Amino acid sequence: MTLNQDKIILTLTPSTYFSTRKLFQYFLPLTLTLFMLVTVERNVIGDIGIYEKLYGLPIPYISSNYAFTHHFDIYILALFIDLILYFALTVIIFNVIEKIGIKLKTHWTLVTVGVIICLFWLCYFAMVTFESTFKLKNDFEYKSTKSNLHFGSFPW
Repeated sequence: MTLNQDKIILTLTPSTYFSTRKLFQYFLPLTLTLFMLVTVERNVIGDIGIYEKLYGLPIPYISSNYAFTHHFDIYILALFIDLILYFALTVIIFNVIEKIGIKLKTHWTLVTVGVIICLFWLCYFAMVTFESTFKLKNDFEYKSTKSNLHFGSFPW
């Protein structure tokens, strides 16, 4: 904290704002919950015609399954970009909450609940995509014909 002409300026450094407790109690659980429950479903026409839908917000990172086989194509680069954007959104949300004046307190039981939420979403994603193909990026051209905002788990 610095004093400058009778004004107190609070600078948020990574050591004061991003504690491990806040990370596991607030940031990661909300990031993963938003990532898994809020998406855009895109009906697409591809140059090779393999998909009918792609999912992801803002960048599509997973395809629809191949003829109900539970085999998806997952694009790792788009997945990481989406996760980073959701994490940034979560940090902004909690930063606004703290600027309003609501203090974010941490407690070991809530940190434990946050870790359980994170493990649930990671295991859920792993179980759904266990037979999938992971690719670095989307390797085909497509045209989106219709987009819908989708709330809830993916319509596998």
